[in-house]
Amino acid sequence: MHTTAHSQIHSRYLWLTDGLTAMWPSLPFMSLGVWWAWTSLTFSGSLWLSDNEINGAWLSNLFTVSTLSFAVVFLLAAFLAQRGHLQQPMSNKLVMGSGIIAGIGCLLIILAGPYYLAQVVSNTYIFFYAGAVLSGVGTSLVSLKCGILYGMLPPRRALAYAALSLLVCAFIYFAVFAMPKWTPIEHGPTFANILVFCLLPIVAALLACIPVPKNSNANPEVLTYEANVHKLPGSFAKFVVFSFFLCFIVTMIRSAVVTTHALATTVEGNNIIMLLRVVLAFAFILYSVRSDAHGISLGKLCSLVAVYSAIIIALIAALGGINNAWSVVVYFAASLFEFLMWCLLAFVVAQKRVAPITVFGFGRGFFMLGCGLGWMVGSIVEPFIIEDSYAIVVYIILAGIMLLLALGLFSERDFERLFSPVSEDELSLEDLFDIEARDAAEAEAKRAEKRGRFSRAIENISQTYALSSRESDTLRCLAMGYGSERMAETMGVKVNTARAHTHNVYVKLGVHSREELMLLVDNVVAEL
Repeated sequence: MHTTAHSQIHSRYLWLTDGLTAMWPSLPFMSLGVWWAWTSLTFSGSLWLSDNEINGAWLSNLFTVSTLSFAVVFLLAAFLAQRGHLQQPMSNKLVMGSGIIAGIGCLLIILAGPYYLAQVVSNTYIFFYAGAVLSGVGTSLVSLKCGILYGMLPPRRALAYAALSLLVCAFIYFAVFAMPKWTPIEHGPTFANILVFCLLPIVAALLACIPVPKNSNANPEVLTYEANVHKLPGSFAKFVVFSFFLCFIVTMIRSAVVTTHALATTVEGNNIIMLLRVVLAFAFILYSVRSDAHGISLGKLCSLVAVYSAIIIALIAALGGINNAWSVVVYFAASLFEFLMWCLLAFVVAQKRVAPITVFGFGRGFFMLGCGLGWMVGSIVEPFIIEDSYAIVVYIILAGIMLLLALGLFSERDFERLFSPVSEDELSLEDLFDIEARDAAEAEAKRAEKRGRFSRAIENISQTYALSSRESDTLRCLAMGYGSERMAETMGVKVNTARAHTHNVYVKLGVHSREELMLLVDNVVAEL
């Protein structure tokens, strides 16, 4: 009995998801956008902080603990995959369980606030830090599932879906600010914000578990790729180190402002960053649909991000020190690099045929490690960074490191080496970008060939059965499934005239129904 009920629920689930993905094939891949929305809202503090917070100290604590927990899980997953101890692909039960764990962690963070458990428990720190760890661990596995999904896609499609995810992220982000402001407890977070904070990780997990539709151009064989990091070129390790240090420096500067400023200042800065990400999304959507999309080097963009960051940091030193506006300008570089890195990791999976858990585990793991450590260091050494006597020296050193990253550690040449084919069966990045275009051209050629065979079949039947010109047109319309009204409209005659022509065609062909007529046409097409 239980098995039958479970089977019925599973069938209804598949029916529902098939219907959704038929209307929106990219739906499973939008789990990335939902997860990005959760991180953007969570680390702005707008969802969970109470209105008595005078600065971003608790926000810094959450970011540091949650991000470092996230990084540890990613790196651990990559190492376990290397040793064959981690199931590939990840089961949906594990992903859904992770989303629920993250939701529980978010609830603990809310309860640890000053107006909930603090009223009955003297020390709520343990709830806060336990929630931070759970949120990082839970969202990490959901994010890893997103990496597996994007690893299935050809590069052009991965780029387009990642850009769409940015728009989904921005929509959710700004929609939250328009929600009702009713609060369960005065001065605490609103009820709507609490729901969004706790449910977004679960929604992301649900979307990530939706079966990928067959018409999404996804490659299910990616799930069986070899989890051997030694198949990756040495430039991949340089890219990972590059991402670690870039994020470390940029995040350290941002945290120095967030830790000491009021929550409203942080939210204002995040709103500006989100608007810039919308512009970024549209730019990459346009880029992804260009026929020569591979003509612009994403590796060059990564290097330009580092050079841009170095210039801004140098300007900070020259113009009197850090403030919220400068930190937003610098931190946007991290947002741009995060997007580029996500796409590049998906490209590596597609070309090198290495398991997504390995590629995203190491790549994204060190990226998040750099973010977490950078935020921790920035919040700790903030007085030394802000103080005038140390500021110029600190910023000049950071700007110099950025230039070394861009020009020495991972240059455009290293990017070319990363995606250079090393075997005959390995396609170049340019060829991978052209796969969908070639597939579309081949599909159109097949459709054209089929149309040509169909037209020849109509001509052959018309000649064989001595059909008139009007009867031949009627035969074509009937074979295409047209009803009497559409047939009359197409041929420019009255409905009764179309029906008379249909009767004559049936008599001459010796058929008695539309099905028999279409079967006759199909047989002639098959013989051509």
